[in-house]
Amino acid sequence: MQLTITIGLIVLVVFAILYQNKKRKEKQMGIDLENLIEANDWQGVSRILLKQLILWGVLLTGFITVIGLVWYVDRKFKYSSLVVIAFVAWRFIKLAKLYYISRYNEKALQEEVQQEEENHAFIERLMTRAEELLKNYNTTRISPDATPQAIMQMWLDAYERGKSAGFHPVLIEVDLNLLDNLEDVFADDNSFDQWQQQVLNSPATDGMELLQQGFKELRECYDTDYWEAEVLGDDLQYDALHDFYFDSDYASFDNILLVEIPVQQPWQVFAHIPFGGWNDCPEEAEHMAIAKYWYEKYGAVVAHISLDTLEYYVPPMLTVDTMPLAEEQLGYCHDMLQNNINLTTLARMNQASTVWSFWWD
Repeated sequence: MQLTITIGLIVLVVFAILYQNKKRKEKQMGIDLENLIEANDWQGVSRILLKQLILWGVLLTGFITVIGLVWYVDRKFKYSSLVVIAFVAWRFIKLAKLYYISRYNEKALQEEVQQEEENHAFIERLMTRAEELLKNYNTTRISPDATPQAIMQMWLDAYERGKSAGFHPVLIEVDLNLLDNLEDVFADDNSFDQWQQQVLNSPATDGMELLQQGFKELRECYDTDYWEAEVLGDDLQYDALHDFYFDSDYASFDNILLVEIPVQQPWQVFAHIPFGGWNDCPEEAEHMAIAKYWYEKYGAVVAHISLDTLEYYVPPMLTVDTMPLAEEQLGYCHDMLQNNINLTTLARMNQASTVWSFWWD
């Protein structure tokens, strides 16, 4: 009996000392864990939790062993012993769950880092190949850390330089599909010359007529009620556009080139960079005719090309009636309606926007 009481007291004293020490360490551990989680250092979190898991595992094993001895000597402490074991086991299981979550996050972070590295390597290969294909042009890579506003300013600076230096700058958003288009045209000098001559020698077209015809075809697709309610519509109060839109899958701007196209007139870039000829997107010669018309009428110039997006820069209009321009824009790109925009909204935006954005499905 005396031995049982002595062992029980020893267990309680040891437990009390360990508990107080645990409280102090847990406070510091909590601070360390918060810092590590904030820094997204799940490896560090796992390291701390593993130490705690080992500690509580040892405690659980020790208590089970000691209490087993107590039971062997005197079963009087059976229920109180179970409470102690239950508490230590609960703590151990809780730590095990936290450790599992931490290891899961650590693995996910490692996979994310690996995926980012693979993406960067993939983009680097794309960009290197694009630069090789465009070797006859001056090209500049946009910094991955650039903001849309900084990219716009970089383009504007190049645009001003180009007026006297004899080039027109275009931002090209490189992805695998766009690179395939470049490969087709720039595979060798002969393929480029043939493609360029085909574009330049296409039957003469009038940009205004193309736009009017496109708008007429669009109008014929809808009855009067739908046209007035949805296509003409009410002003949706969208903000005017002043930055280019980059549809990047990589959360940075490391796949964008600023290319200086040696042309006398900005609309001639379509005889240097392939774009169009699929689905409802016009052919290069048609783009060129429309770009010429818009440049002469509004001062609009091609500024950004991706696989399926084309953007123009234009000085602010601030004119009373921009509805005719909105109609031309819908005639140019019917797919603008898929972006939940209408003629009334587009006309109002045109009064202040310095960017016209077109996307073809």
